[in-house]
Amino acid sequence: MKIAGSIAALLVASSFLLGSSSAGAQTKSTGLLDSGVPKPVSAFPWFAGVGAGVAYPTLSHPKVGEGGTAAPTFRVHGGYTLAEKFTVGLEFTAVETNVGRNSPNSLFKVGYTPQAACTSCKPRVPGADLLSTSLVMSTVGPRFEFAPFGRDGLFLGATAGLAFMVGLDPLSGFGFGGRLGYRVRPSNIMTLSLEGGMEGQMYGDTTMYMPYASATIRPYF
Repeated sequence: MKIAGSIAALLVASSFLLGSSSAGAQTKSTGLLDSGVPKPVSAFPWFAGVGAGVAYPTLSHPKVGEGGTAAPTFRVHGGYTLAEKFTVGLEFTAVETNVGRNSPNSLFKVGYTPQAACTSCKPRVPGADLLSTSLVMSTVGPRFEFAPFGRDGLFLGATAGLAFMVGLDPLSGFGFGGRLGYRVRPSNIMTLSLEGGMEGQMYGDTTMYMPYASATIRPYF
């Protein structure tokens, strides 16, 4: 009877120890699985933004006299929140201004509209000299952002990619830009921001630089 009682006691103790070790192993395994699975920084890590503002493009072009003027700028971007302080995405920016001249032998002037009648009629008469046209300069490329104090508040950003100029002779080249801004979050799926910066484009013998300021609305999903 004593032996049977001892065996029963050993079986109960063994069962208890096995159950405890199994529960501990399960807890450790669950912890490892939880720590090994990457989780999004936010429930809404994807975003798309639309912005508009004013820029001051200064142009150096063989057919255009050096100078600048205020012009509207439009920008759209989309991306993903990599971490609390970092985002990456794709951005398209554009600025449009008018260039004009008084005669076919003179250089175009940025922001100038000649007084002669029908200088930019469309469709253009074949062989006619162009005296006035709209000049559109755009850049498309990756957009990087760093927010040193968290996902909102102050942020720094940069963009670099392909640049295009249309209106006179079509050109393609390299575009780049940097920005400083401040972002607020009225709701978890929407932010508003103000930013300012400098952008540039290079096309061999043609260059464009412009400071700008814009407001942006960015929904998250």
